[in-house]
Amino acid sequence: MKLSKIAAAVLSLTLMCGAVPFNSAVVNDSAVFAEEEAEYTKGTYGVLTYRNYGDYIEISDCDTSATEVEIPSGIDGVSVTSIGDWAFSDCDVMTTITIPDSVASIGDMAFTDCGAMATITIPDSVTSIGASAFFSCTSLTSITIPDSVTSIGDYAFYACYALTSITIPDSVTGIGKAAFYYCEALTSITIPDSVISIGDSAFWGCSALTSITIKNPNCMIADSSNTISDAYGRFTGTIYGYDNSTAQAYAEKYGYKFESLGEYVETILGDIDGDGVINSSDASNVLTAYALIATGGDSPFTDEQMKAADVNNDGAVDSSDASSILAYYAYTATGGTGTLEEFLG
Repeated sequence: MKLSKIAAAVLSLTLMCGAVPFNSAVVNDSAVFAEEEAEYTKGTYGVLTYRNYGDYIEISDCDTSATEVEIPSGIDGVSVTSIGDWAFSDCDVMTTITIPDSVASIGDMAFTDCGAMATITIPDSVTSIGASAFFSCTSLTSITIPDSVTSIGDYAFYACYALTSITIPDSVTGIGKAAFYYCEALTSITIPDSVISIGDSAFWGCSALTSITIKNPNCMIADSSNTISDAYGRFTGTIYGYDNSTAQAYAEKYGYKFESLGEYVETILGDIDGDGVINSSDASNVLTAYALIATGGDSPFTDEQMKAADVNNDGAVDSSDASSILAYYAYTATGGTGTLEEFLG
């Protein structure tokens, strides 16, 4: 039995963990367990313990003495698709971990108290990150959340004291309660317009936070001064948002500094120049930007224009986007109706 030093005290949870051989897979075929009506066999692979549900494998535990861990994409022909709840909890000497592209979910408390882990790469295959997944990863300095993730679970980065930067993609729609609680090294953050809600105490104790940009003018911000504050319930930085936005209303209510991003203009997919019409001019703008980027130059587009230009949502602006815009323009010019999203199917 191992007891999570901080998380268990807060959330009153425990985890079973045992040491395993280093580089061999061992399955006890006779041991079949039932959990929430799902049967699985339990096995080991190197320092890892896993559960085989037949059509997928979940990593359930790890030897806490491991320093470098590589999760396989599959074991005995079955894909590893999940990192289970508490799987790496208290692995406080683990410095690096490799997560394969087969993994789709990271469970609750999965990396709680991994105090030696400074960086982690989350593959694009991951769609969900559980509550308190990186709770008290005190050495974690930066993390990029892939655009496959749609929500950040409650307490996800609670007490990640060394976290200085984090990238939140446009796919995320919600930031949970206390998600960045006590991330006291975090200096700035931009919350994309896809985020429709920010939970209570999401940025409490972020004493180094000097700027927070909230792109969604209608984002529901938990009505508490603790949602964005230092450890003393105050915020001395600047909140950036659009005119008459909820960000402005929040800042004014609690006496925080606010700077306007101007009037909000809704981004229309394919309308690069913002004139309300999608035509050959927009396609030309995309090709010009693509040529600059392809030759090592900086994109001439704003974030909003980049979002409008990436019509196939592959994370890049290139000739295929221009082709789609031209095809849609030809379609509407000959009497076709509907949005570009509907045209692309």
